[in-house]
Amino acid sequence: MNAAIDALVLFLVLIVGVWTIGFGLLGVTIAHSSRIGALSGFTVGAVFGPFGLAWLWWRSRRVQRDEAEAPRTMDDLRPREESRDRGISM
Repeated sequence: MNAAIDALVLFLVLIVGVWTIGFGLLGVTIAHSSRIGALSGFTVGAVFGPFGLAWLWWRSRRVQRDEAEAPRTMDDLRPREESRDRGISM
């Protein structure tokens, strides 16, 4: 009986470890493009698994789409600094 319980516990530890490391690392990878921190991406991936990865992926799509659709206007450009005479005489 103890051997069966030990085997079950080890199997559950293996599943939880693979789930945490696998989905956590994938969450870090996806979080990089969605501009949230690596720790947050790992946490979301490890806790929510494939649902967390789907959420991170959806968020990264939204961030990329918002950047692509935002047109640049003249107001976005910084004005040039006026050239200054540096005191060099010829």
